[in-house]
Amino acid sequence: MWRLAVRNLMAHPRRLIGTCAAVVLGVAFLAGTLVFSDTMRASFNDVFAAANAGTDAIVQGKHSVSSARGQQSSPVPESLVATLQGVPQVKTAVPGVQGFGTILGADSQPIGGDGPPTVASNWVGDSSANPYRIVQGHAPTRAGEMVINADAAAKGSLSVGSKTELLTPDPIPMTVVGIVNFGNAGGLGGTSYAGLMLAQAQQLFGKPGSVDAIMLQANPGTSQEQLVAAVKPLLPANVEAITGEQKTQTDTERIQSGFLNYFTTFLLIFAVIALVVATFSIYNTLTVIVAQRTRESALLRALGSTKRQVIASVTGEAVLIGVLSAAIGVGAGIALAAGLHALLAAVGFGLPAGGLTMTMPSLVWPFVVGVVVTVVASLVPALRASRVRPVEALREVAVDTSDQSSNRRAFGWMLAILGLLTLSTLALSGDEVFLWRAGVGGAAIFVGFLLLAPTLVPPVISVLGWPIRMSRGIAGSLATRNAARNPRRTANTAIALLLGVCVVTLFTIFASSTKSSIDASVAGTLKAQLVMSNNGFSGAGYSPAMVKQIDQLPDVAAAVTFSRGTVLVAGEQLDVTVTDPQELGNVLTLAGKGSADGLQQDSIAVSATTAGTHALTLGSSLTVGMPDGTALPMTVGMIYDDEPSLGPAVVPRDVYSQHVRQMAIDSVLISTASGVPVDQAQASVQHVADSFHAGSVQTKSEYIKSAAGQIDQLLTIIYALLALAILIALMGITNTLSLSIYERTRELGLLRAVGQTRSQLRSMVRWESVLIAVFGTVTGLVLGVILGWACIRALQASQPIAAFSLPIAQLLVVGLVGMGVGVVAGWRPARRASKLDILRAISVE
Repeated sequence: MWRLAVRNLMAHPRRLIGTCAAVVLGVAFLAGTLVFSDTMRASFNDVFAAANAGTDAIVQGKHSVSSARGQQSSPVPESLVATLQGVPQVKTAVPGVQGFGTILGADSQPIGGDGPPTVASNWVGDSSANPYRIVQGHAPTRAGEMVINADAAAKGSLSVGSKTELLTPDPIPMTVVGIVNFGNAGGLGGTSYAGLMLAQAQQLFGKPGSVDAIMLQANPGTSQEQLVAAVKPLLPANVEAITGEQKTQTDTERIQSGFLNYFTTFLLIFAVIALVVATFSIYNTLTVIVAQRTRESALLRALGSTKRQVIASVTGEAVLIGVLSAAIGVGAGIALAAGLHALLAAVGFGLPAGGLTMTMPSLVWPFVVGVVVTVVASLVPALRASRVRPVEALREVAVDTSDQSSNRRAFGWMLAILGLLTLSTLALSGDEVFLWRAGVGGAAIFVGFLLLAPTLVPPVISVLGWPIRMSRGIAGSLATRNAARNPRRTANTAIALLLGVCVVTLFTIFASSTKSSIDASVAGTLKAQLVMSNNGFSGAGYSPAMVKQIDQLPDVAAAVTFSRGTVLVAGEQLDVTVTDPQELGNVLTLAGKGSADGLQQDSIAVSATTAGTHALTLGSSLTVGMPDGTALPMTVGMIYDDEPSLGPAVVPRDVYSQHVRQMAIDSVLISTASGVPVDQAQASVQHVADSFHAGSVQTKSEYIKSAAGQIDQLLTIIYALLALAILIALMGITNTLSLSIYERTRELGLLRAVGQTRSQLRSMVRWESVLIAVFGTVTGLVLGVILGWACIRALQASQPIAAFSLPIAQLLVVGLVGMGVGVVAGWRPARRASKLDILRAISVE
């Protein structure tokens, strides 16, 4: 039977290629994602290992808080450096202070800050404890001098002796006295670096008399564990010591559990979608092949083959297809990962660790998944082939009655109704909404539809085919009948496209609803006419001196600053907005219990969702953990309606700034003076912003457009990734039509014999392809809208999403793309059908 399986595959090389292509693409995406993730993990691990290579132990604050701007620990007394230097096991004790500082280039424009951080720290003279190496000039010797990394120097056209400024966020005049490399590279993945004198670093990024950490090197013969044990008795209660290996592991785990985890999950979701679509394509192709071999299977049974042998023949083909496709897919995945790695390097995000890192699991798992997916897709067709009776060898054709199955209809409708009832509770349950309910209901509807799809094909195709019958005459009528006469095949072929369209629709609705929420929020709560927003988390933010000058402009009534922060509430991290609560009323309209104007320094404002999560009411007392480890007793002074611009909570700036080493202003909301035109105020504020190199000042409408543009950028990436699923679906339709043409060779020959022209035949096949694609597109749109509504309704329980928004224009474009898929998929089969020799076609049995 294995020999028969190989012979069947080799007899149809074009069919083999078409069948393999879907699996190759799915496996390539999965393998590429895993290999690229391995490479990123290894690169970050190498980076942290290089950064900590000369450090045997780290002395740091016990209390730490993770935020978008990185990890911040409680400060360490600088006096501890001398104490630790006197320990016999300690060779050197080096203090470290780090913050954010943006270097201005020769053109007075900021260098970096659009992703990779702009790091500044004290320069460590001990080369064994510093991963940076001076390649030109010398180390800073006094305040106002700095060394910068080679990549930043090249981007900013700076060299040794250049005069520039360092935004910390206030502009500090600096002279470049040295150029450094990170190891052998000009920088770390697009990061800009500035090294300063310790005293100036403390003044800018911390507090005099304290440091962020102390790096220790051990004397020869002392292990890292022994070094930690030796210094522990000398440490204050809020300070700890860890080994250099633990530091490297902690840094790596933080990256992996944060950015890398989200990044990998994001890509894996689309890899899974691609594989699911590929599964349906393989299943449908094998189903058609098995149906075409009904007489062959019956003859095998008549000659003595057992059911097991027939199953082995079909699954044997699937195994061979799976092995071949998975092997090619893994190779393509490695090439894809290399391309992504090169792309990141080209745009300035490259890591200094070098080439690709490939682990066995990342290569073996995609291969196994590709084979398993193909074999699983073959099981049902194999079972059907084994149930063919020997008498079927005497029949010309098999009749598809999938649309007449009462059990299929009953079970399908039961699941669909159950799913709809589950989703209907989302509309009735108010705030008591859970995502699992939307997931269960959506899954029930989806599975129900898969069961009902063959029964829906005849009526839906009849309706969809009406315009084609009216406009294309007999060719349109034949196309409609051909698309509807084998319901299971049409449904299975369309399902691959349905999945892609459904997911595209879901994301499109989510993006549209999010943008509508932004519009509603800004229009409803933003009183300020001008906005300055720093969307990145990587820079030092806006200068307080700039904000002070803006506030003093005669065209400005109020300029209120906003910063991102993180605190601990009930042992859990809570993202907060840091601002002056008494000024909120000048730029925002807030509704809720209590008033922001009355908030005291020991008060905190929380959103309604946060209050519900932590069982807080107006006047509730709670302990708030600050980034430096200080626990402050605070009172809930206001509970405001969920507001995206404020997030879960608001903490007074005067309080929060005392407990962080560097306060960064992320945005400024500006109200214009009474009677002053907005464009006049915008010009005045922009003049001040330009003097601080602070970017553009936006009006309210420009700010809304900018926020929507960021969502559109993300949506473009999602569309690009989902294009893979659409491509697989297109190949599935093409493959099925090609098999159908082969199956209907005699029928097509008879049509040509009775007068059908080549043009009419091509039109018939193309419109049949379009009908299949439109069926998948329309049903995908319907399911996507239902699931999109459920998703948005469920998220409203915990996220400030205003309402469900249906983007009609974008969904129409999706529908047109679906039709386009049908046109493209039908081109080759139609061309092939029109070239059939009439006499040979008629003589085919």
